[in-house]
Amino acid sequence: MGWYMDKSTGKLGLSKHDTRNQYLAYHEGRGGFSRGSHNAKPWLLRVADKTAVRAEVYEAQLRSCRRY
Repeated sequence: MGWYMDKSTGKLGLSKHDTRNQYLAYHEGRGGFSRGSHNAKPWLLRVADKTAVRAEVYEAQLRSCRRY
């Protein structure tokens, strides 16, 4: 996953911290994401939103760890 996100950052200009759009680019492929194919799939946009929220929760949990 890391290498794919790194390439999406370079080719699409997506932040590595942009969970929602990284998810969409992975799901649709970089070409599909560039064309906006995800915008015609409301169910996919909802899943991407949920994925981004989950990532925020995980980040908050990680930050609350004493070892972090």
